Amino acid sequence: MVIVNIYLRNTSSCQSRLYTLPCFYNILRSFSLWSMKKVPELESALSRNRRWIVNNQIKNIILRLPSQVATVKYLQKKFKTLDLQGKAINWLKKYPCCFEVYFENNEHYCRLTKRMMSLVEEEESVKEMQESAYVERLVKLLMMSRNQRLNVVKLNELKRNFGFPDEYIIRILPKYPDMFRLVNYSGRKSSMEIELVSWKPELAVSAVEASAQKQGTEPCFSCCLPSTWVKSWEKFKEFNATPYISPYLDTKCLGEGSKEMEKRTIGVVHELLSLTLWKKMSIVKLGHFKREFSLPEKLNVLLLKHPGIFYVSNKYQNYTVLLREAYNGSELIEKDPLVVVKDKFGELMQEGLHEYNQRHRLMNLEKKKKRGMMPVRSEKSEDVRTEISQQDVIGDKLGELTLGLLAFASHEPPISVSLEKQVIGLVQETSTCALNSVQLLHIVFNPMADEEIADPKKYLEEACKPKCVKSLIEYEVQQLDRSQ
Repeated sequence: MVIVNIYLRNTSSCQSRLYTLPCFYNILRSFSLWSMKKVPELESALSRNRRWIVNNQIKNIILRLPSQVATVKYLQKKFKTLDLQGKAINWLKKYPCCFEVYFENNEHYCRLTKRMMSLVEEEESVKEMQESAYVERLVKLLMMSRNQRLNVVKLNELKRNFGFPDEYIIRILPKYPDMFRLVNYSGRKSSMEIELVSWKPELAVSAVEASAQKQGTEPCFSCCLPSTWVKSWEKFKEFNATPYISPYLDTKCLGEGSKEMEKRTIGVVHELLSLTLWKKMSIVKLGHFKREFSLPEKLNVLLLKHPGIFYVSNKYQNYTVLLREAYNGSELIEKDPLVVVKDKFGELMQEGLHEYNQRHRLMNLEKKKKRGMMPVRSEKSEDVRTEISQQDVIGDKLGELTLGLLAFASHEPPISVSLEKQVIGLVQETSTCALNSVQLLHIVFNPMADEEIADPKKYLEEACKPKCVKSLIEYEVQQLDRSQ
């Protein structure tokens, strides 16, 4: 709070002071590039997938073992690679419908339950039935790449995104010698590549073009934003007005940095996401293919310029880009058969977690009954709870204040997300707290908002009237000076 007040001592020179500190400004600028309005439904979809990913990795570790039984000690060693902390046995016991933990020969072991093994068999059956779809996806990926070649090591990082089996090089490639071949021009093991043998024009049709053919219209992107996002809609319409450029078009005929190249790049990312199972991908992993797919260095900045097409999230400190049009709320509109099976796994996992929580709750209640320590609600506990919730609100406001400073420091045009009445209502709530005044600044200067304001400073002064933001911030500064 002290640091914030130092930068707010003089509101008229706040922005210029930030610019006079290059190091601090660069930090702010780098963070502001990642500012995107959160969508709870899409964030929920990402968090649900996270739980599945962790347990799916444990499942794969167990299945790779000859007896398909793992010691808990062995899984404990693997926990670091799974980005998990704590005891492995505690995690495994949380999902009794998925993992069976038993004690034998003075050691704990883990194997998959019968229900889990049944889903594994169903998953393998779906993979065999979907083999032609995987071949098609791989051909499309190779046709989009610069030299119709992709590095095997890099592709392995994304094989689960596209639904490829673990042994796809052995299981799929030898069956289709007329389509694929393995090459290694440098001789290094890490340089092995999959090369496309022959171009397939019938497959060089993007998801956007396929949708346009069904509707009998010209191919163009769709925007999935509320109608109130006026500014974003205007930018999208301007971008969409130019002709669509297929991601399968050779980039040699396009000028680097041109609008046509940007259009083609957005088409490439859109097509890549359309080929994935969950219509999402890690931006870091996507960045590994910049050379192969002719993607720009600052790919993150480009994606944020198109919020109507893509949603960028930093859930779990892992930046992910998601295709908005593929989701209805938190659910995929069209689910791949493999996703349906994996959803069953998620349901089984959730069922086991619920069973575990219920059992432990009953055990804890029984223990408290025996000790005569049944919980009784009191006014004191309610007061403590209220105090904690107030602290949470203050913490949230501090987070919003930081976002306000980041947006205020950026070069983006000042724009507002609220109408004048909403702003005045917010100002009335900030009559005694300078912290909330900065929250108002955040609303007006937020670069991801939708309604443009020509003179934000004048707008604030008129909206605040006698309770202007400047006077409230000066009051906070005076309080700070007295305390020092």
